[in-house]
Amino acid sequence: MNKPRWFRTNISATHRSGAWLAASIVLCFAAAKCPGENLPFNLKVSDPSVATHHLIVGRTDLGLTDQGGGLPASLTIQGIANGSNVLAYDYGKSNVHDIRDELHDTRYNVVHSGYNDIKGRPIQILAMASQSGSGQRLYVEPFSSSLWCSDSKYDYTQYEDLVADSYGDDGGNSDADELPEIGKSMIDEVQSEWDFAEYYEDATSLISVPNVDVIRHYYYYEYKRPAEAIRQWHAGIVMLDGQPAINPANRISDISPIHYPGLQTATDIDMSLQHMTYSLRLFNTDNQGYRYGLYMSQNSGEWVSKDLARGEPTLNIRSFGPQYTDIVPPEQFTSNGCFAITDSVENDGVKDNLIVAARSTDPDAPGAVGLWHWEGSGVNAHCALGIQNRKVIYTEDRRIQSKFAFSCPASKQKTFGKFHGRSMITGMLAPDNLPAGVTEACQSEQFYLVGTPNAIWDAVQQLKVHADVVNTVHHYNFSASSAR
Repeated sequence: MNKPRWFRTNISATHRSGAWLAASIVLCFAAAKCPGENLPFNLKVSDPSVATHHLIVGRTDLGLTDQGGGLPASLTIQGIANGSNVLAYDYGKSNVHDIRDELHDTRYNVVHSGYNDIKGRPIQILAMASQSGSGQRLYVEPFSSSLWCSDSKYDYTQYEDLVADSYGDDGGNSDADELPEIGKSMIDEVQSEWDFAEYYEDATSLISVPNVDVIRHYYYYEYKRPAEAIRQWHAGIVMLDGQPAINPANRISDISPIHYPGLQTATDIDMSLQHMTYSLRLFNTDNQGYRYGLYMSQNSGEWVSKDLARGEPTLNIRSFGPQYTDIVPPEQFTSNGCFAITDSVENDGVKDNLIVAARSTDPDAPGAVGLWHWEGSGVNAHCALGIQNRKVIYTEDRRIQSKFAFSCPASKQKTFGKFHGRSMITGMLAPDNLPAGVTEACQSEQFYLVGTPNAIWDAVQQLKVHADVVNTVHHYNFSASSAR
């Protein structure tokens, strides 16, 4: 394909709107060394419901655990659910942020929280001042993330010296990847090539709407190390669900449609048709009661509600895109493709990229939790970063499409509603396929807002035009010296 006229190789690369954004990107990449990088890789059985660190924002208490990759372990709101935790925990639930791709049938699944629901990834969390106003930030230092257990679809772990894998009939000493692994350990199999870092911080100072608590969340995954664990997914392997470990139909023709000249066709060690997930799982039992999903209709400008009664069909609704349709396999947009909006409102959209988890359909009822993934933010519009010598040397808009979903499937007997967002991007290039010393990272930010749905909506109208949200591509310096 021909590169668009607005192709740029410098740090100020724009997104499709053509609006130039300043890009003073520092992150932890600019520090001499990030303390969390010195942590040895480990997995440990622990209680995912126990918070080790708390971020207090107004009436809202968000608890994180340093035993599960900084995953939230609890969410309590004064005056709601008798002060009990409303967040569905476990290292595969809560609001876990994972990455996976269609080329590897979504089973090469990189997760910051750990290996399965009870086997977490111990890490370090620092408390420091918020960079979005008054209050505090909880910062999860960069660490090497784990691969998920593949949900009993593919046994890639021959060794079980860290923890038992999810396959009880394999004798504890075999796997299905057909690779010679004599002399290796479980670390070699489950430690991913990716580093993860994130923060949650008080951002209420960015708005003037009363009685709304605002938490800003930012994270990135960096493909930091040469391909190794990803090679356990290779041509010729058929997984337990009958799907091939490598699906060539999902090999995108150009991972980097803006920055790198020519076609960067995905290889088996790249990420192709990649998912970036951000979600919120809240209990929908009688006590905790988050049974309804609300969004503002793009067409009508009115609130639409979805009852999350168990077994009701999942509602998927588009919030961005599609773009780059000329390089995405056409079948991906059909009813069976990963980018299809199935069981959905086909001709509508989520206005201003906001969904709300609510205890009733009343837009003036308190205790609602909004999940806002603003596609107009500088971070989300520059979702791909090129890194060299701990400095960002290019950014790129690789978004294909984003969608939200509300669900509570009967098949899994869940006691929580899933308020789910997913961005689909072209992919990420492995360090092996980049110029020497260059790596790539994908980044994302969301805001969590607590209040009434109407007040949350008003707050979003202020946030979406705030310079700190629109123009920041990130300039934060995550250094241990700023911790307190």
